[in-house]
Amino acid sequence: MCLPPFVEYSLWAKVQCTEAAFQNTHDAIQIWGANGLTKEYI
Repeated sequence: MCLPPFVEYSLWAKVQCTEAAFQNTHDAIQIWGANGLTKEYI
């Protein structure tokens, strides 16, 4: 399947942003435990 370049770029950006969000969440949990997910702790 051949997609236009702008579609490929937007899909790539979405994947990269999703992976970054998961990594940031993982890091927060590793550093602060469950408190890394609560707004009250910030």
